[in-house]
Amino acid sequence: MLVPLLNKPIAEHVLERLKEASIKDVIFTVGYKAKQIADYFGDGSSFGMHFSYGFEKHPLGTAGSVKNIADKLEDTFVVASGDIVFDFSLKKAIDTHVEKGSRATILLNTVENTAQFGVVALSKDGTVKSFIEKPNTRNRMAGLVNTGIYILEKNVLQDVPPGKKIDFSLDLFPRLVSEGSLAGVDMGGFWYDIGTFDGLLRAQRDIFLNKTRIGVPGTQLREGIYVQGRAELADPDSVHGPALFGAGVYVGSGTSVRFASVGSGCRIGDSVSILESVIMKDTLVRSEATLTGAILGEGCKVDNFRSVTGPVAFPDGAVV
Repeated sequence: MLVPLLNKPIAEHVLERLKEASIKDVIFTVGYKAKQIADYFGDGSSFGMHFSYGFEKHPLGTAGSVKNIADKLEDTFVVASGDIVFDFSLKKAIDTHVEKGSRATILLNTVENTAQFGVVALSKDGTVKSFIEKPNTRNRMAGLVNTGIYILEKNVLQDVPPGKKIDFSLDLFPRLVSEGSLAGVDMGGFWYDIGTFDGLLRAQRDIFLNKTRIGVPGTQLREGIYVQGRAELADPDSVHGPALFGAGVYVGSGTSVRFASVGSGCRIGDSVSILESVIMKDTLVRSEATLTGAILGEGCKVDNFRSVTGPVAFPDGAVV
């Protein structure tokens, strides 16, 4: 949830889409790094929304975690994964769900390679005919997949046992398919699963290339160069872009930055090459390093002349 896409936690991008659909009451289901997530988002007032939290003492799965907060849910509610980014209208899908009187509606999108996703086949009336989670195939196949966004009626949870680890994709949806009560809507828009390194980097690139209505945050210094607050670029002509720099960033002379975001407080040395990368806040990249497809956590240190080719990620505080 807190991994940044263009210097903004992924979950914030999801919240923006919810708010567009007039959804302002949001419950976070949290286990891992629960305190950090709650501390960052707070009560939602700074977002013009209202946030509450459902804490898990042990992992309950995607459906089990929702069952854990069932007493706080309305009769119709939306479930959205915290590690996706999308630009399609949730209101349109909600209206379709209500008009059809569906118990459960899964939002779908087409991808080039379905191997790592839940693959869905739809009938002409929008009923899901089959749902296969992460099919075992070596061939690249395009198709409709689960986006991790669901519109559900509360009665769908009645058969989910409390306190048990239950998953929507593995446990609940196959049963709903067999009953003929799972609907699907092909959204046909911009969507990426940011749970993979490749997904994060590709989503960032597409936003820089204006392939989505999601804009690059910050002020545009010149074409393709964006800043959030004051940033010092010793040699602006070498940066090239597109690139985004957070507040307090310093970039040395002769350094090239393209299709990359650099978080606040970072210091980038001279003659560094950064391509297709995500550099989180307070990271130091020393002179003549080369980063391609790198995702660096907060407070990392990259040595002089170090060369990294990914996609690969390093945790907070790593020495690379």
